[in-house]
Amino acid sequence: GKIIFLAFGVVVAQIFLIAVFQLYVIQSPDWTLYSALVFGAMLSATDPISVTATLKELGVSENLNTLIEGESLLNDGSAVVFYEAFLEGAIEGGLSGGEVIVQLL
Repeated sequence: GKIIFLAFGVVVAQIFLIAVFQLYVIQSPDWTLYSALVFGAMLSATDPISVTATLKELGVSENLNTLIEGESLLNDGSAVVFYEAFLEGAIEGGLSGGEVIVQLL
């Protein structure tokens, strides 16, 4: 349950926060919503190598280490799926909400 929430819920939030930041704070010209979402999906994949190495060095429980590694694996997978769905929307000039959901499935 925790891994699924972290891998999908947090990734979705991170993608949208990065996209909003790109659109409204940085305000790059010619960026559409979909190009900002593609950018957010690219940045949302994380690498836990340094975290897991530090946890092993500190002697933290193996359960926490497994949780972090499992979340990272699903995090990367979900980021790739969102990237592909939003990339198609960026290339085609936009998709409806239903079309994005179909792409995610």
